[in-house]
Amino acid sequence: ALGIVVHMLLSAGFGLVYAIVVTRLTHEFWMTGAAYALTLWVINYWGGHLSPIGRQMTQAKPAWLSPIVHVAYGAFMALVAESVAAGSIHV
Repeated sequence: ALGIVVHMLLSAGFGLVYAIVVTRLTHEFWMTGAAYALTLWVINYWGGHLSPIGRQMTQAKPAWLSPIVHVAYGAFMALVAESVAAGSIHV
């Protein structure tokens, strides 16, 4: 349960950083979302090897699944950010 809470808090924080990057720099929601999510995956995957617990976690799951899940996260993040920018979702 603690892992889920921490993951959700980190996702929210990364989403805020993404929103700032998109609105101030690119205005390209989909490509920025994919690149951002894959960058997070690279940092998580290679940074995870720095600790014994991280090495166990990166070895415990199929290597091909993690980047796919990160791209799905980036796509969802882009969808929400684009909807907010277009006024479809009010926050």
